Amino acid sequence: MIDEERDALENAAQELRDVGEAMAELDLDSVGRTDERLSFGSLRETRECLRALGGRCEDLVESRQTSLRAPRAGGQWRRDDGTSLNEYFYADLEVTHPILADTSEAAATLREAQRRIERTLTHTV
Repeated sequence: MIDEERDALENAAQELRDVGEAMAELDLDSVGRTDERLSFGSLRETRECLRALGGRCEDLVESRQTSLRAPRAGGQWRRDDGTSLNEYFYADLEVTHPILADTSEAAATLREAQRRIERTLTHTV
């Protein structure tokens, strides 16, 4: 179980790094600045890229939730005091599901970027 959890953490971390790098390549800081007008087509393309990145986050969450529910991954494991495997593994962290927490944070950043793109798109028309 420990090796599976380590692998899940490493895989999720890599996927979130990839999402972060893809977001960085989009140069979202320039969106909405009056000195840096992006074309309508560029804005639409950026919006689609953000949607695809959001889909990757959704896939990661779905995969993680499936693995957490699987008995072999400790989904049903509880100590006598009721502590779950994740609570046991991550007792020193602020969250008991770090993959879900980090992915949710990335998804929230993506949603905010999408909102900025949508606002800019509506002002461009």
